[in-house]
Amino acid sequence: MKKPGFRSGFFIIALLIVMVYLLRDRSPFGEGNTSFAVKEGIEITGIDLIREGQEVSLRKSGNDWIIDDGRAVRKQDVLMLVRIISAMEIKSPVNAGSFEEEIIKKNIAPVRVNAYKKRRLVKSFYVYGTSSNIYGNMMKIRVNSKPFIVYLPGYEGDIGRYFNADERFWQHYTVFAYLPSEISSIDFQNQRDPDSSFRIEFKNGVFKLADNAGYLAGWDTTRVKRYITYFTSVQFEQWATELNHLQADSIIRLEPLYRITLTETGGIERLLNVWERSVFKEGNQVNDTDRLWGETDNDGQLFVIRYFDLDPLIKKKSYFFDR
Repeated sequence: MKKPGFRSGFFIIALLIVMVYLLRDRSPFGEGNTSFAVKEGIEITGIDLIREGQEVSLRKSGNDWIIDDGRAVRKQDVLMLVRIISAMEIKSPVNAGSFEEEIIKKNIAPVRVNAYKKRRLVKSFYVYGTSSNIYGNMMKIRVNSKPFIVYLPGYEGDIGRYFNADERFWQHYTVFAYLPSEISSIDFQNQRDPDSSFRIEFKNGVFKLADNAGYLAGWDTTRVKRYITYFTSVQFEQWATELNHLQADSIIRLEPLYRITLTETGGIERLLNVWERSVFKEGNQVNDTDRLWGETDNDGQLFVIRYFDLDPLIKKKSYFFDR
């Protein structure tokens, strides 16, 4: 008959062997809480980003990516998001106190991220955007699991910005994209200096230049033709996501600094309104000398556009005359 001590010792050894086997591939915090990246070799073909009434579904279509309703998106940013989800790693754990201060007390809602291979869900996790670390995020596998700061090895920038459930973030930042042959008229209104405003018309191979008083003579055709080419590619920098609805409405109610109306040869109009932008510097609110607020087609969606990108379009009537 075996002694009880022998049986209990054997049981403890067996239990230890089982624990070692179960935990040998686990991270210090448990793989179930720390496995953020999609496993190597799995191709990501779809990503859902969901946050408090916002949702965007990105899907791979051939060699391109689209929003699930078929609209094209900025492919390079989607590929960066795919790279992050495929290769990100934990930088450090976040203690409960820090998470309380940085996320809970600031009412930061998470973005739920679902990654797919075709229709199969291959990874799901939550991203809490924060400025408390240079990677711009705290992440959890589940809402009630442990939070971590996650980063992309070799990339020291803010990866948190790419987990954006606002559909506008993924759309092309295009204001104008017209060939000269697609333009029938351009009307430029300078609200600060109305006398410098002008209108260009092109019909049946003939250009006309006018101001608010009527048609003009003596202008340089070469400069008019050159000006029209500036509308081939005009981009804005980013959507004005930092503004709430009240702030955006207060800007839109103001008279715009510039208003540009482009009419296509088919008669469709494309309108750009531009307002001065203010920023805080050293505690004071001052005019931003580098950027402006913009809006197209009176749609109420403000964006930020650089003077550098808009400057070729900002001309005075005198530009078209010999000097």
